[in-house]
Parts: sequence; C-alpha cells; structure tokens
Amino acid sequence: MQFFPMAIAQPPAVQTPITNNSQIPPEDWLQQGREAYQNGQYAKAVEYWLNAANFYQKDKLNLALVWNYLSLAYQQLNRFDEAKKAISTSLDLVAANQNTDTTAQRQQILARSLTTSARLELANGQAENALDSLKKAEAIYKEIGDMQGVIGSQINQAQALQALGRYRRALQTLNQVEETLKTPEIFNTQLDPLIKATKLYSLGNTLQVVGDLEHSWCVSQDSLAVIERLENSQLVGDIYLSLGNTARAFGKRVEDLQGPNSKQKLPLTIPENCQKPPQEDTALGFYQQAGEWYKKVAEAESFSDLTRLQAQLNYLNILVSVLSTEAWKDSWQNSLAEADKLWPNIYQGINNLPPSRQEVYARINLAKNLGLLKVKSGFNQSWSEIENLLQQAIAHARNLEDPKAKTYSLGTYGWLYEQQKNYGEAQKFTEQALSLANEIQAPNIKYQWEWQLGRIYAARENLKDAIAAYEKALETINVVRKGLVGIPLDLTGINSDIQFYFRDNVEPIYREAVDLVLRSENPDLEKARQLVDDLQVAELENYLQCIFPNPEVQQVKVDTVDPQAAVIYTIILNNSLEVILKLPGKDNIYHYSTKIPKIQLETTLAELRGLLASSTRSAKLRFLSQQVYDWVIREGEEKYLANSSVNTLVFVLDGALRDIPMSILDDGKRYLVEKYAITLSPSLKLLEPKPLERKKLNVLLAGVSEERVIDKRTFKAVANAPDELNAITFKALTNVPDELNAIQSIVSSRGKLLNDDFIQNNLKKEIESVPFTIIHIATHGNFSSNPDNTYILLWNELFKVKDFDRLLRTTNQNQFNNIELLVLSACETATGDKRATLGLAGVAVRAGAGSTLATLWSVNDTSTTVFMSEFYRQLTTDRKATKAEVLRRTQIKLLNSDVYNLPYYWAPFVLLGNWL
Repeated sequence: MQFFPMAIAQPPAVQTPITNNSQIPPEDWLQQGREAYQNGQYAKAVEYWLNAANFYQKDKLNLALVWNYLSLAYQQLNRFDEAKKAISTSLDLVAANQNTDTTAQRQQILARSLTTSARLELANGQAENALDSLKKAEAIYKEIGDMQGVIGSQINQAQALQALGRYRRALQTLNQVEETLKTPEIFNTQLDPLIKATKLYSLGNTLQVVGDLEHSWCVSQDSLAVIERLENSQLVGDIYLSLGNTARAFGKRVEDLQGPNSKQKLPLTIPENCQKPPQEDTALGFYQQAGEWYKKVAEAESFSDLTRLQAQLNYLNILVSVLSTEAWKDSWQNSLAEADKLWPNIYQGINNLPPSRQEVYARINLAKNLGLLKVKSGFNQSWSEIENLLQQAIAHARNLEDPKAKTYSLGTYGWLYEQQKNYGEAQKFTEQALSLANEIQAPNIKYQWEWQLGRIYAARENLKDAIAAYEKALETINVVRKGLVGIPLDLTGINSDIQFYFRDNVEPIYREAVDLVLRSENPDLEKARQLVDDLQVAELENYLQCIFPNPEVQQVKVDTVDPQAAVIYTIILNNSLEVILKLPGKDNIYHYSTKIPKIQLETTLAELRGLLASSTRSAKLRFLSQQVYDWVIREGEEKYLANSSVNTLVFVLDGALRDIPMSILDDGKRYLVEKYAITLSPSLKLLEPKPLERKKLNVLLAGVSEERVIDKRTFKAVANAPDELNAITFKALTNVPDELNAIQSIVSSRGKLLNDDFIQNNLKKEIESVPFTIIHIATHGNFSSNPDNTYILLWNELFKVKDFDRLLRTTNQNQFNNIELLVLSACETATGDKRATLGLAGVAVRAGAGSTLATLWSVNDTSTTVFMSEFYRQLTTDRKATKAEVLRRTQIKLLNSDVYNLPYYWAPFVLLGNWL
C-alpha cells in the first residue's frame, strides 16, 4: 500500500559513512539519495544519506530530515529495527530544537517524521499508533497552512483506518478529501492545479484499494480533467494506467460474481456527477476496456519508460488470463499472437532499465506470465529462457542488497520449478525464499511461500508436512489480517481490491487445506470442520470489511444447547463436494464425498435456483432437487441420521449451495423439511443459541408498499427516474399492508412504520423507546456479494448492509441485544451472483439479532401474508417449539395446501443463526 506523498520515503540507520569525500556538498548527497530512492535503489539511497548525515552533524534540522529519509529507505529494505532507530533519532532531533526554533521548516520536518513513523507503525501492525501519528501530522500541517500536507495526511489516515477494519470511517475520510479538493477556494488559492490533480490521482488509487471501484473511476476522471488542461504528460500516463487497473478490477469483480461463462453485465453504482462512467459490461468486456487503456499508455512515447513498461506488463497479464480461461479463448481474436508479439518488447524494455526494485519486479512479472502462458496455452518459449529472467532477477536483487526483491525472486523461481514438476528444486528455492521472508519479518510475503511449500509437499504425496505447511500459512495470514499488517501490492503494481485479494490468495488456502486433511489416511475431521468454520468467518469478515471482536471464540458445541440437532458442513472443491456431519455426542463425526467437477455442481445449482424462483410447476425441479439431495445428504441420512434422534439440521453451507433452500432437497418421496427443522449458520463461531422468550414478544412492524424510484448514484428516492442507467424502480408491494395488519392481529405490536413513516429517524426512535424482541420489515431488499449492492428499501433511500448495525443499534446496549428475531419478508438474492447469499449472511451478522428470517427470492403474493400469519400464530401458540420448528410447520402448512404447494411459495424462507 503506497503512502502519500511519495517523496516521504523508507528505511536506513546511521553507522559510519561509506565515503568521506568532503568535496561533495551534503545537499548533493541528499539529492542523490532521493534520486536513488525514487529509482528503487534503496541500499544506494542509504549510502548517500549516511554520507549526508555525517556532514549535517551541526545542522540539527537537516540532520533530522536525513534520519527521516533513512527510516524510509530502511523500511523498504525491511530493516525495521534500523528504521525504528532512525525515525526515533529524527523525532528526538526535532524535539531538541523546539525551544530554539519554531519555524515552519521545523514544523514541516516534524510532520514528515510523524508520517514516516506512522508508515513504520502500520507496517508493524500498530495501526492505532499510526492513526494517532497521522492526526498529529495533520494538525501540524494545518497550523503552518500546508494544505497539501493536510490532504496527504488524511489520505494516509484512511489507509490506517482500513487496516483497523474501520472501512466506513476510511471511506468517510476519503469523501472528505474529495470534497476538499473540489472546493473552489482550495483549488484557486491553496493548491495549484498540478498538486490538485496529483492528490486526486492518489485519492483514486486509495479508493481502488478499499474496493470502491466506481468512486475510484470517477475521481481518476476528475484528476484527468484537471491535468489534461496543464499538459503534464507523465501524470496523464499514470492516470491512464490507473483507469486501466480499475477497468480490470471491474472485470475481476464480474468474473468472481458470475463466472467467466456469464453473459450478464455488471450493474454499476456510479456516484453523482461522475464524468464518463465506464460502460456496464461483462468480465471479458471490462478486460478489453482495460487493454485499450494499457495500449494507450504503452504506445505514447511522451510517457516514462517505466510507466509504459508497467502498462505492457498489465496488458500481457490480461492476455494470459484470457488464454487461461477456456470460455474466452475464442472470444478475443489473436490474443496468443498479441502476447507473442508483446513479450519481446517487454523484455527489451526491462533490459533498458537500470537495476532497481522495479526492474527486478518487472522480470519476475514477465517470468510468471510466460510460465503461465506455457502451462495454460502451450506457449513455445523454453523453460530455460524463462529461468534466465529469474536468475537475472535474483542476481540484481542481491547486488541491490534488497531482501524483499530477493525473496520474491527466489520464491517465483521455486514456483517456476513447481510448474515443471521439478519438486526437488522447487522446494529448495521456496525454502530459501521462506527463510529470507522470515528474516526480514514480512508475513505478507512469508505466507505465500508457506502455501507454495505446502503445495510442493502435497505433490510429492507428503501429506503430513503439506498440512503442517498449510497450517503455518493460515497462521501467518491471521497475522496479516488480524494483526493489521496491511494488504500488499501485487507484482503488477495494481492495488488489488480487498475482496479480490482474499478470494484469489486467501480463500484457496483454506479449501486446499481441507482437501489435504480429508485425503489423509486417518483424517482429522475435527480439524477439517474447524477449517471450514474458519473459512466462513474469514469470508464474512472480508465481505463486511470488519474484524469480529472475538475471533478466537470456540465453535458452539451444538449438542450442549440442543441434543437433537446435527450440524452439516459442506465445502466445494474443484472436483468434489465434501460433507462433514456432526451428530450429538463426543465422537459422532463423519465424512462423505461426491466426486463431481465444481463447474457441473454450480451449473446444476444455478438451474435449480432458476426453477425455484418460478411459479410454474416443473418436473425438472423435482429431478434436480433429488440430485442435490443425493450429493448433500443421502449418504448421511441413510447411514447416520436415520438411526438417531435428530430432529433439527444446522447447515453451514459453502458457495453456490447457499443459494438453495435445503428444505426442498427431495429423497424421492418427501422433501427434507417434512422430516427435519432446518436452519442455516454463517459459522458456529458466530452463534449464541438461546430460546426465544415467548412471553415477552413485542414486534415492531415496518414496510413499504408503494412504488419507489431510487437514484443509484445517491441511493435517495426521487420523483422521476434521472435516466435508465442511474435509476432503480421498485414496484409496489400491494400486499404489505395486509401482511402487517395480519401480524398485528396475532402478536403484540407497539409500533408500525408504513411507507412515508418508514425512515431512518423514525425507526431509531421506535427502537430507542421500546425493547422490541422482533423487528419485521416488509420491503424490497437485495442480497449481493457486493456490500454496496446489498440493501433494504426505506421510504426515502436504500440502506446498505454495512450500516445495518447502526440502523438497529440503540444507545442502550442491553436493549440492542433484546432483538432476538429480524424478519425480512420481501427481499431477494441478486440474479446471476454466485456469492449473493453472502449478503444475506452479512445482514444477519450486522443486524445483531439472534436470528434472521429472510427470503431468497421475493414473492409478491398473498401467499406471503398467509405464510407470515401462520408463522406468528405458531410462534405464539406453541411456546416450546423452536424457531426452526415453527418455520418447518409453517412451510408444511403451505406445502399441504391446494393453492400454495409449489416450492416457489413456501421454500424461499430461510432461518439464519439461533434456531432455538
């Protein structure tokens, strides 16, 4: 993650100067150090700045500045002890001058040193300290009227807030920066246009890092509009490159949500007044857009060699992705020929660069892309030529005395041997890379080599050591994620969207670890289910962009709270569906597996999901529900459940299985809901099962029945749709008043908010005034794998999942905990989104309620009124029945009816969380 501004660098420490040439003025040493640093020659920068420090012994302020620079350079070299000493020396020197020098120069150096200190603190997982240092720096910049420094400090604070998991605050800070930059007084009097454009460019990159791609795109366009008037060609090239990276990230988002085969376009939420929004497109379409931006940079001779090279590398990486994806190979004509033509130009461009970290990373990047081309597309480049690139990278990293570049070079060399199935050499180089990553205390690099080592052990059938390596990788990932070390840049230089980083480089480790455990001769099923649960927690934290307060909490022992409940864990691997069944009792844990390619499983589930959301009777639906029953539970039921006293099934589901209500699984005679009460859990580590206190039931009712039009750019209701691209029209839910009235006639309700009464302030007032146990909301809602597209409709706005805890929280913390059931009766999951039900789990967790009853698809019919009336009647009549059993009885009531017996009417309702 790049701290702002770039002029503030990274690590060395002062021992004795390398050179004692008194002919060279100290300011020249200082400038040569800056140039070396900017060129990625960090050890050389240390050498120059140590000489400058030797000459500045009597000039305390300039000496403080030199030590600040040294700390920056040492940080780049991962020499953190020396970096800490250097920045402490800098701060001490500035403090010693506070009584004799109160000039703006002293204050400026102090603010810079505080920023460097914050960078070091953030790198060492001390994000709270970093935030404090940055606030102090901001205050100093304000005091001396340095608006550029103020804005840079605020952007850096957003990064610290992100590391702390405070994403809402981080985005608020970035929005504040944008408002400041767009204030006419700031533009006209306190920042010249070049600085403003540079700040907007930095802001756009930071927004991309935190995953706000639409906003990032718009801010980068604003930066471009400013800089094009100034004719600063280099910054234009950087912005083009950033726009290409954002378009690529859009493509990655679509691919992840919908798969490479999907023809659906990504719906974008473009902020108001955004210039030139990107076209809504498919994954391949966005990749092609990114390619056009990269080619635009690569072909312009006015941009720097390094910027053009970066664009070429990014374009090659896109071509490799296309050629590696079967569904796209024929869609991008001449992609292999383009790659074959492009890579020699990249190679020549790298050779024209002076040795530096950027040059080493470029060699690694090219080598990895060529290796992937050879493996995936039969590229005719020889392995020895690709190895030569990495040999040069290792040699240059060694000469640069750059351990970070060296560990990446060695590790990638190990990866290259792994691709060639030369596992002995692969292990040797991976172990060298891992040793160096340990030595320089770089967990965000270390886990990659631990993972790689695990894969190598697994390929050599050494499952014991493979599992141990995977466990170490996961421990290290927790240091990175929970220890707040930060999200690293990938070697293409693209700031990875947080979610994409997780799904590409974290989630697979959990899945592969489970696979290894289950493949063992005597599989440790407790360890396997622990890994599955850990994956669920990590995925939800990543989705919600937060860290749960008690991440080390143990799994709920279900049989201690419900001796008649069994837990079923599923995990989807590339070629199989694995199921772990935990029955009540100490050792009653079992495993079974179905060999099925992941794509076949997901295709079947998608087809079933489409049929379920249709009110048309279909024989295919019953056939598919029987097929999924066979995969998920037939073996478990016939071998283990049939002879048990279990009456409740708790499902911890994975992937596309979350889109399917388990109630509709069919054994050929009966649906699963006819035999068991069914509930879902995001993770047993996030549960606190306890019975609902029926005698104290008090329901708050709310809903929207009238048609509403929402501006997608502001999420606010408008009288008329601004245009088709930027508006969502929510159709009237005409049965909502009847639904709320029916519930009100059955259970005590001291509050009802319908239509224009259903706004944030009114809802909060009601929750503050009365300790409600149930909140029932009948309104449009959308569950999506993108938190920004997961919301419920209030009368005047869309309310996002990330703010849901704020909507339901009261100032009385105990009162907040009294909300035992949240009912969302008219929501739906996003069509074509493979991970949409993450949004449902996110709502359940964010709401803070013990349980959430929601719908996977919206049923705008009187059936919902019938369903809810029966649900509340059962809830108030039989005080001993669990919520899961009440839901089961209600579903069976509709299933046995003449009118509502199709799954379309009774199956969309799912219970998440506490089932008691």
